Amino acid sequence: MKIVISNIVTLNVGDAAILRGMMAVLRRAFGDDAKIVVFDKAAEAAARYYPWASFRQALFVRAPDRGVKRWLWVHGWAHRVRRFDAWRFRQAGRWLGRARHIARLFVNDEEAADLELYRSADLVISGGGTYLVENYGLEPSTLDYELTLAFARPLAFFTQSLGPFRIPEHRKRLGHVFRSAVAMFVRDDPSAAHLRDLEVAEQRIVKCADAAFALARDQEYGGSPIGVAPPMIAISVRGWRHFETIDPDEGERRYFDSVAGLAERLSRAHDARITFVSTCQGMPEYWTDDSETARRVVERLTPEVAARVAVDTEARGPEELIDLYGSFDLVVATRMHAAILALCAGTPVLPIAYEFKTRELFERMRLGEWVTDIEEISPETFPALGEACLARLAELREAVRREVPPLRESAFVPAEMLRRRLVTDARK
Repeated sequence: MKIVISNIVTLNVGDAAILRGMMAVLRRAFGDDAKIVVFDKAAEAAARYYPWASFRQALFVRAPDRGVKRWLWVHGWAHRVRRFDAWRFRQAGRWLGRARHIARLFVNDEEAADLELYRSADLVISGGGTYLVENYGLEPSTLDYELTLAFARPLAFFTQSLGPFRIPEHRKRLGHVFRSAVAMFVRDDPSAAHLRDLEVAEQRIVKCADAAFALARDQEYGGSPIGVAPPMIAISVRGWRHFETIDPDEGERRYFDSVAGLAERLSRAHDARITFVSTCQGMPEYWTDDSETARRVVERLTPEVAARVAVDTEARGPEELIDLYGSFDLVVATRMHAAILALCAGTPVLPIAYEFKTRELFERMRLGEWVTDIEEISPETFPALGEACLARLAELREAVRREVPPLRESAFVPAEMLRRRLVTDARK
């Protein structure tokens, strides 16, 4: 069994956790001897951090290093370069199995090897996560899907949140791709509705938990006894400028002030030990570092409290971060996968939702009352919510113990379903 996983950026440890979970799910379905190759957008760096996976560089994110294509790329015509590459890859694909010398007129050796992996794959999977939304560039992913379908390979979408799709070109091209997929695994009802809006058949849409929940631990919560020791609190923050209802500068100010206000209040009122630690930090190859954002929040604290607050800058893999979050009593999480990895460790979470996916997750866990939308966060109310969360920590620990095991089971739903659908399609 040969499986290609595309559209993933594992320098974001949330994506690395998704990949780790996906591999566990796929090996349950297809066995430990299944060959899995991951096309990552930063493959060289990913291979250094995660030796447990086999990485190749994603096809449509490679910046040309010279010539006319390089000039076009740096002068804002990257989309033209990508579409030319898509044409080259299709031409080469037609000849790779019959006359390799003709295929080599269109591609170099490395590109030919990549195309062979796609052409020979028994299954191509677009990685889970949240990247098929119109806040982000969709062209590289769309070209990857269209190439997969041109090679007549089975295409599946692992568990993710996506849409809505309002731009006509996105609706046309992605609608065709989604309707051609063997399965669309989604994390939430809005994503399912966005697929129905594109006329994707109901039987192809499957709702299940994020793949990272496959990493959930069986052990009991290991935090401090309530009321015996000062509470240990981790905070995950991230940069965010995509505010829809308020000015981005004002939205960012409110967000930072609210988190700083929470840290200030819990430190003074409860002697809380606070550490900023997130899923995107410590990897200079990645485009952002949440520890830098954390420092901007800490600058808002009084000197007395700031001196007692730590900003963690270390890069960690998914399991290491689960271990770390398991040592805290509460995680205040903006990054959704910071929340998920904390839950995998058995630690309660106070979530800040910057996209609908976070609210959907916590509503599913019957913990929606604790979610704060980033559009509405306020330094007047958020610190009080944090204090209420600490007061009900025992109740929240029990809720995590109750709600996470079903999510772990749900994360494995794609395993049998993919295996069954591939067998069914092979018989047609």
